[in-house]
Amino acid sequence: MSDKEIGQHIKPLRIQHQKDSLKESDTKKVCTREDVMKKFK
Repeated sequence: MSDKEIGQHIKPLRIQHQKDSLKESDTKKVCTREDVMKKFK
């Protein structure tokens, strides 16, 4: 994985940890890759 790909996974995990949940709107703000978004649904 490239640094960019790793960042795409870490950002939603960080938000999920801080908020105890992850809304679809939050995911769309930080994820630009469709395959990453599917993992956080």
